[in-house]
Amino acid sequence: MANSVFTPQVYAPIFCSIKGEAQSEVHQIEINMESNATDVKTIMRQWAGVVQGAAQIDFTLHAVIPFNATDAGTGGGLGSTGSTAGGVPLHQTMVTALNGNPVPVQFAFGIGGFTAGVPNTQLLANGFIKRAAISYSVNGTPEIVYSGTCAFTYWQ
Repeated sequence: MANSVFTPQVYAPIFCSIKGEAQSEVHQIEINMESNATDVKTIMRQWAGVVQGAAQIDFTLHAVIPFNATDAGTGGGLGSTGSTAGGVPLHQTMVTALNGNPVPVQFAFGIGGFTAGVPNTQLLANGFIKRAAISYSVNGTPEIVYSGTCAFTYWQ
């Protein structure tokens, strides 16, 4: 058996921006692309196939909460530039009765290297933040977790 040489590589990170603002405080991203297709079952065929559903993208962003202003801009806490969209803290962009007539915001997820400032692979989707949860523990990092839904689209 011949010796094979393992060549280690650098794996691509995923970046996120909302309304064109880089989310520099995000440290974990989860993106779920859902077809929402439903199984069709019949007596004779058993599982017969699927019926098309309303496709969507669900996402979760885990972000740290800085105490002071960071290199990403002015403001600490939830007002950090790395945690805003259009200058508005992300939790204030949620769909609620308090923020009048919210409009969808553009979420941009980019994988890996950039060419002329554009990620080599990206997912651009319009949607809403629907949930924000804050957690903290002794010897832990203060964290806010944003969850939301976007219209379905593909990685380009």
